[in-house]
Parts: sequence; C-alpha cells; structure tokens
Amino acid sequence: MTYVNKNLQQEAEFISKMNSGDTHGIYNTLHGQLSVLQSRAQILVSIAGIVITVTGFSGRVIAGTHIISQILVVAGLFTVLTSAVYVLVNVMRINWMTSVFAKNTNVNDGVIAILKLRDKKNHAFRIGSIILFSGLVFYCTAISIMLMNPY
Repeated sequence: MTYVNKNLQQEAEFISKMNSGDTHGIYNTLHGQLSVLQSRAQILVSIAGIVITVTGFSGRVIAGTHIISQILVVAGLFTVLTSAVYVLVNVMRINWMTSVFAKNTNVNDGVIAILKLRDKKNHAFRIGSIILFSGLVFYCTAISIMLMNPY
C-alpha cells in the first residue's frame, strides 16, 4: 500500500460526502478543478505568445537603445519561451480521468490519484507563472531603458 497524504484522504472523503457518494458527481467535481488549471495554463501560454509576437515587431527597436536592453530582451524572450514550454509539458499534457479511475480498484483510490495529479499540475502552474513573470520583468526593464534613452 502506498502512503496517502492525510489531507488528500480528507479531501477525497469530503468530495465523496459533498456528492453523496455519486461517482458521476465526484467525477464532475474533479473535472471542474482540472479544467480550471487547464484554462489558466492556456492564459499563461497566450501571454507568452503575445510577448513573443511583440518581440518580433518591436524587439529590435527596444534592443537598439542600449547593450543592457539587448541582453534583457534576449533573456526575456528565452525566459518567456521556457515558461510556455514548461506549462505545455507539465500542466497542459492530457491525462484522461477515466483511465486514472480505471486503474484503481475503488472510487476513493481514483479520487486520491486525481487529487495528486491536480496538485502536481497546480505546482507546475505556479512554477510556470513565476518563470513567465520573471521574463516579463526582463522585458519591462528593457522597455524602461529604451524610454529613458530616446534617440
């Protein structure tokens, strides 16, 4: 038997009670939580895409103002791209809940497996957010340098 975090066990029991033990209701509750993570991850990837697109249009102008701006734009581009890839691989990868439930002998074990997956994806989402916002800081700093050094 594998170790189960007491908090996950309590949450699994709460979800079961909340849905009066109805498997369909339990499934929908967990599906909703994973959907929130998925949609938030899509927002992060969209922001990264916008930043990359803006770099294509104005990155040269920003980088042309100062050597530090050049370094910051390249660092920002790399960091934002890293964030997008990290989120795509660790949060947006598809894990079918039905296959997770099918691998477990009872519903409670399936719920705990889904909760572990949710927590893992949530942690990855947080890391991806930090990486993305670090890249945005690089970009904003480069833009600030550009604005302070007009040609």
